[in-house]
This record gives sequence, C-alpha cells and structure tokens, in this order.
Amino acid sequence: MLLTFTNELGCVTMSGAGGGEIGILSISGLCAPEPERQLISSYDFDGVHECATRLPSRIIGIKGDIFGDATTRARLSRVLSEPCRLDIAGMDFERMINIRSAELAFSERLGAYTSFSLALTCDDPYFYDAADIEKGLFVREKLLSAST
Repeated sequence: MLLTFTNELGCVTMSGAGGGEIGILSISGLCAPEPERQLISSYDFDGVHECATRLPSRIIGIKGDIFGDATTRARLSRVLSEPCRLDIAGMDFERMINIRSAELAFSERLGAYTSFSLALTCDDPYFYDAADIEKGLFVREKLLSAST
C-alpha cells in the first residue's frame, strides 16, 4: 500500500512494503465509520423510531518508522501542518480523501529510525476515486466500405 500526502507545501510518500524513507507499520480507520443515529421512543408506539442517521468525521490512524534524517521529519511536519489530500494506492485500487487536520507525534530516535504516530481527521468521511474513470458504452465498427 502506498500513501501520498499532497498540498501546496509539498508531497510526502509512505510505503507499506518498505523501500522508502517512511514505512507504515499499522493503519486504522479505513473501514466505514459507525453511523450516529437519532432515536425517538414514546408511549404511543412500541420500540424506538429512527428519525436521523449521519456519518461522523473519519479518523485515520497511522503508525510507522522514518528511516530518513531530520529533513524527512521536517518535510512530513510541514506538509501535514496544512489541509492536504491523501491518495491511497493498492494492488488494484486508487482512492483519495481530503484531510482537514493532522496530529503528529514522534518518539525518540532508535538507532537508524524514528517511530511516529499520526491521527488524521477527515471532515468528509467518504473515499473518492483518485482520477475520473471513463467507460465506453458501445463500440462502433465500420461495416460498410467504399468497395461494397
């Protein structure tokens, strides 16, 4: 899995497969958030009546390691200091979500790497396609030619 954070301050890439400056150890919050329901109960009817349902903002949690130096940590902090776009690319999908705010915490440096934890708040809880997808409705073949 490849995560890319992009805004006007720059671009940061995290990889779950290794090989990059920032590696992902665990990620949570990619499943659908639990909906909030407003229920009414009354003596006029049995049980409860659901009158409203909404999805709260999505919280995505990421734990990982930074194998780069202090400039990699500074670049990550700079990009996440402003609202940004998160692109998630897997084996057969590519989705995006807009991030309003991020909380980033670093632990002490352990040899060649620094551990971090990241909490991302997304006001819109839905993932969208990273690029527009176009599908043809039909194929037109030229069946008549000038010789017929």
